[in-house]
Amino acid sequence: MVQIRKGFFFGAFLAMVFCLLACSVSKMTSEEKRMKRMMIAQKVKDSLDNRTFKIDLNYVIPRRMRAHSLEYGYSIQVKGDSVDAYIPFFGEAYRAEYGIQDEGLKYKGPMSGYEVLPVKKDLYRVNILAKKPLDEILYQIEVFENGVATLYVRSLNREDIRFNGEMVINE
Repeated sequence: MVQIRKGFFFGAFLAMVFCLLACSVSKMTSEEKRMKRMMIAQKVKDSLDNRTFKIDLNYVIPRRMRAHSLEYGYSIQVKGDSVDAYIPFFGEAYRAEYGIQDEGLKYKGPMSGYEVLPVKKDLYRVNILAKKPLDEILYQIEVFENGVATLYVRSLNREDIRFNGEMVINE
């Protein structure tokens, strides 16, 4: 009986210590949260203007198939005048060349066009045009000020496809 009481009181003591420690953890004030949001928004805008950003893709929404999450490290990255798109494709291809290994929507090379447009107060649209030997791909990225992004991919030879992801923001 005495052993049970000691265990009970010891457990109650540990629970009180844990509660006191949890309550003493400082939380961000509303002003600190606002400043952090403004800092992230400025980093997003600077990244788009400087043409140096990466968006990690985590969800795909094909036109004719079920939407699902992506398990692998798919992304689109812009550095200066080049784009590196490592993107899967799910859907119908309208044209396929015989004897050429199809790489889907993957592309690494120079951009034919780059344009950043403010759509709303907290939303930017980035249009990137890439030309392959037998295809032309438009990567249209909508990025919110918090870094959340949607990528629309339009190809001459394939169905449109959409991806969701987040911009990689270095703190």
